[in-house]
Amino acid sequence: QLSGFYVTTSMLVDDPEAVEDLIREQPKGTAILLELKTGTGNFCYKSSLPNAPVSSKVDEEAMEGLIKYLAKADYYTIAAVPAFRDRAYGLENTSSGIHHSSGGYLWAGSDNCYWLDPAKSGPRSYLIEIAAELRDLGFNEVVFTDFTFPPTEDILYEGDKLTALNEAAQHLVYNLATEDFCVSFLCNDPGFALP
Repeated sequence: QLSGFYVTTSMLVDDPEAVEDLIREQPKGTAILLELKTGTGNFCYKSSLPNAPVSSKVDEEAMEGLIKYLAKADYYTIAAVPAFRDRAYGLENTSSGIHHSSGGYLWAGSDNCYWLDPAKSGPRSYLIEIAAELRDLGFNEVVFTDFTFPPTEDILYEGDKLTALNEAAQHLVYNLATEDFCVSFLCNDPGFALP
């Protein structure tokens, strides 16, 4: 029997203490998944990474308490992190972003978030830093959501998209996965191969 508890960024922003109370009600061994970063690039906890933007609505002290509790409790903890949809990183690193087909500016979705190039070393290194920090905080797994290209044809991209995704996944697994830490991907692109 499988069981799990899914915690969205909205839940963490609204009331992390209530989230902790709900988690404490879950049976031992339950998988607990927390969305710890938004597509805008804001973290839902105080990250030690340089210039990591923390959502102004986050109760940092309550989140620190929740993460410390999860590290000691008998759950399987998963941190969900958007991989290639990140407005803040895109703004600071425009050369790592995916550009619009009609000009020199970054492509943005309807949520006003920029998308990053999986083939570039900058986004890959940034994801490794985030996941390594989460591993050090006691999480058992990181799942990279938005592990894809933006859903549009209006982008400038000369390389093979599937190759870029597969190579990025291989790179992340090679640099992060251990016997005690799992790396997984949310990708619906046909042909994407798990490392």
